[in-house]
Amino acid sequence: MAGLDTSIVLELSEFDISFDKLESKYQREFSKKTLAEINEILRLVDSDPQTAIDRLINLLEKNPDNPILKNHLSAAYSRAGQHEKAELVAIDNYEKYPDYLFAKTNYAQICIWHGKINKIPAIFEHNFNLRSLYPKRKTFHISEVMSFMEIMSIYFYKIGENKTAMRYYDLMKQLDKNHPATKQTKRMVKPPFPLRILQKLFGPKDKIR
Repeated sequence: MAGLDTSIVLELSEFDISFDKLESKYQREFSKKTLAEINEILRLVDSDPQTAIDRLINLLEKNPDNPILKNHLSAAYSRAGQHEKAELVAIDNYEKYPDYLFAKTNYAQICIWHGKINKIPAIFEHNFNLRSLYPKRKTFHISEVMSFMEIMSIYFYKIGENKTAMRYYDLMKQLDKNHPATKQTKRMVKPPFPLRILQKLFGPKDKIR
């Protein structure tokens, strides 16, 4: 894939980015009471992940076919240090809801962790920008954009397309240079000099956790 055309990376002007909540088809399945409970649970994911896990499992029993809850459950397991459970939930979410963007990006992240870089194109149906992946959408939430671009940047870095990787990273910096995804991407595509030397000698590290 040497010399890949960076036009696969859409300019930020080519789609709208929302910093407010976007109502997806999966969110519309929730009642106002359930949405309020989810917001309350999300505040616990960092401070009390086990309680968040218990409450999310309870909500999933009532709403078994919703990928948003599984996405949050995977994150809570990860915060609790239960990485195997987090991965199992994320993989199940992708297998059942492959059209859900966060199911795609979470599964892609697992593939990167395990060095299965060759799976990334198929996960995104060989589309490397959001508009081609979701042609019926013009607006994306900032969290969707950052999650997608993080995966794309790391993927292209891993396959040796550094210029394309940096193009995604530069767009992330334009949006929010202090965003956790931007910082994570920087650690991968712009590692410290001693690590760059090691990577030249032994290749990039497969796991980024």
